[in-house]
Amino acid sequence: MIWLVYVICVLLTVILQTSQFIQIISLGFIKPDLILLMLIFLNLREDSPEAGESFSFFTGLVEDVLSVGLLGLNAFSKTVVSFVINIVKKGLDLRKFWSPLPFVFLVSLGHESLYLMFQKIFAGNVSLLQGILSALQSSAYNAFLAPFLFFALDRLRERVLSLKK
Repeated sequence: MIWLVYVICVLLTVILQTSQFIQIISLGFIKPDLILLMLIFLNLREDSPEAGESFSFFTGLVEDVLSVGLLGLNAFSKTVVSFVINIVKKGLDLRKFWSPLPFVFLVSLGHESLYLMFQKIFAGNVSLLQGILSALQSSAYNAFLAPFLFFALDRLRERVLSLKK
């Protein structure tokens, strides 16, 4: 039951990320990565690393198909981030409201850096300075949004798990 809710949430997030909704919540040119935030939440809250990595790969692949970027780049970068989260999450308690903020900033910055590096290697026409500035800005925005999104998703998760009992 909880996985069905996660699938619906991820699909809804992909739709929101690729629709005009993202323009509404953007701060000028700074756009949050709602898909990455959803995948960070999923990887932090679930015990199965394979499930989080699978979700990350397929969600990244869907994002690649719907975007004009290099096919497979989002899938690869989101899967790598998921893998790293599953390694470092042991011993972390990120359930307090503001506690995910620095973690999400670092994870988001790692994702953006990995994406930028591969985009520079394979596309070549990327401004490195502008990419780094954009990565810092979007990582900060993702970190700011994370506590609110995680709070809402935790409440939804609790309700679904209470229905199961």
